[in-house]
Amino acid sequence: MTDGVTVENGIAYANHDGIELVGDLYLPQNICRNLPKDRRRWSPCMAAAGSPVCAAPSNIGARISPRAASRFLPSPIGSRLVGVYGVYDLYAMWCSLQVQDGRNNDNKVEKFIGAPPMANRQLYFDASPISYATYVNNPVGVLLATGTEDDLVDRKTQTEPFQLALKQAGFFVRPCIVPGAPHYWMNDPIEERGSLSGFLAPRLTRFLAERL
Repeated sequence: MTDGVTVENGIAYANHDGIELVGDLYLPQNICRNLPKDRRRWSPCMAAAGSPVCAAPSNIGARISPRAASRFLPSPIGSRLVGVYGVYDLYAMWCSLQVQDGRNNDNKVEKFIGAPPMANRQLYFDASPISYATYVNNPVGVLLATGTEDDLVDRKTQTEPFQLALKQAGFFVRPCIVPGAPHYWMNDPIEERGSLSGFLAPRLTRFLAERL
């Protein structure tokens, strides 16, 4: 335990079809359970603020199918989802990359899915979080953080439609628009004055406190 936070490594969060999702559990003081770089700062920070965190590998989707990865989504009851410059509609992202990459047959979404949408649109639907913005899942509280200058994931085609779909399905959803933020800023030191992560941190802890 350090600074009032208990850390337990290698905790099995779930097992589906013989595939185990293992994460590191960060617990606030008086609550007794090798992180990616972008969560080595965030997980202890959130736990110190009073919210347990199970931090799983960010590349889980690269090692199993999109449909299998979706089974590891948290149970709706009492859960919270924090999305940061996220991709929520895989087909929309595929279209965006077709333009960004100059149609050079190196579309990363297509490689992830394993087929173009013209071959199997159902795969794109199954892999897209926006497909799960339904009444049955609306006990999940959601915070969506995105930057105004993201040159990779367009908030107009990703975060904003997802936020609208969540609201239509009755989710508790809060936006966090980070002024001037591009993509890839979660590694900024939270404690650094004027950092983009430092802008998000207090808003994130307030959201988590609201949804305890």
